[in-house]
Amino acid sequence: MDISTKDSKLPASNIGNKKPEGELCKKSVWSSLYAEGVHKLNSSSYVSFLYQDHILSHENLDTSLAWKISKAISSTPEEFYNIYHFLVDIYRDNQSLGELACSDLLATFNKDPACKSIAQAYLFYKGFIAIQIHRLSHNLYSTKFTDIAYYLQSKCSEVYSVDIHPAAKFGSGIFLDHAHSIVIGETSTIGNNVSILHSVTLGGKGNGSGDRHPKIGSGVVLGAGSTILGNISIGDNSVIGAGAVVLDDIPANSTAVGVPASLCNSLAPS
Repeated sequence: MDISTKDSKLPASNIGNKKPEGELCKKSVWSSLYAEGVHKLNSSSYVSFLYQDHILSHENLDTSLAWKISKAISSTPEEFYNIYHFLVDIYRDNQSLGELACSDLLATFNKDPACKSIAQAYLFYKGFIAIQIHRLSHNLYSTKFTDIAYYLQSKCSEVYSVDIHPAAKFGSGIFLDHAHSIVIGETSTIGNNVSILHSVTLGGKGNGSGDRHPKIGSGVVLGAGSTILGNISIGDNSVIGAGAVVLDDIPANSTAVGVPASLCNSLAPS
């Protein structure tokens, strides 16, 4: 089943006639990545070494991700070696991390019209890698490995300009478009199939502790430069316009724009 190129591009919820789940999804995506890598290698592409290093030298998606992330955030060979073997163990013991990575990769491929192949998203889209680093840090934070969780958060902020607190919760199929200057606070929650453009902030209002960050529903689009502050809710399938500052709840199926944001249309029931 070839899902690797734009010609075979399908809606976000489908590959063929049925969305592959879990391990099946991972195997399908890895098969497509590997096949594209072999094609590039055989075509003597100038960037064939990237496919060799990031894809063809690895057994599966999990070990490839562990290598790719370790390479990105390490400063020395010793640091790389230690991080890589640690992350291999984390992926092996938490199969859902690879499955979520698969969902994020497919979301990136399907939602970005400039993305021509799954391998392009995998190799060159920093938003995809940034959200995988967060998923690792969240897993570690949830299992009380807080120091390494904060280390990964710090590295992700330093390398990719994406600063997400390890406690923030994300659903599946997350698309970070451009992935620059993104800040997401500790008690934020983000649903499934959410698109977040550059310079988005999910923050607090600076006047309290505890549960103080936004709750983003599924299918939401957060436009470039939008700021959502406080323990408020953005309903499912809503769109927050570029540059909007949202301080109050937004109902489902709505579009909010402006400073402060107001609804310019809503399909929510009255």
